[in-house]
Amino acid sequence: MRHLRAFLAVAEEGNVTRAAAHLGLTQPAVSRTLAALERHLGLRLVDRSTHHLALTPEGVAFRDKAAAAVAAFDEALDTGRLRHWPLRLGHAWSAFGPYTTPLLRAWRERHPATPLELLRIDDRTAGLTRGEVDAALLRGPVHAPG
Repeated sequence: MRHLRAFLAVAEEGNVTRAAAHLGLTQPAVSRTLAALERHLGLRLVDRSTHHLALTPEGVAFRDKAAAAVAAFDEALDTGRLRHWPLRLGHAWSAFGPYTTPLLRAWRERHPATPLELLRIDDRTAGLTRGEVDAALLRGPVHAPG
């Protein structure tokens, strides 16, 4: 993330020194970070001269991807938003039976900030292997494919 943030600051500021100030880093640190990113990607992202700095066409294309990655990372770490995401619990039609109401009641008491969303998905893994749920209540052994 440090490399992406440095690149985005340079792209926004149009100047490594201003980008460094914006990030609270030194100019050499930002220059080294940017150079390391370019080496890693095998691309030149920035054209540098003594008077100006401009993104290369590859830099322009990479800027959008880097911005999306940083935004997704920041959103994932936003604990305020995490509290509002429900825990998606998959189950087959017969998995809960008479335990549904006690389970929901106990969940609300112990985890009031995290809603529980029950999803009936009638397959062997209740949607877990396809990423449709965060967890699943299953009956019997489950064997991983392959």
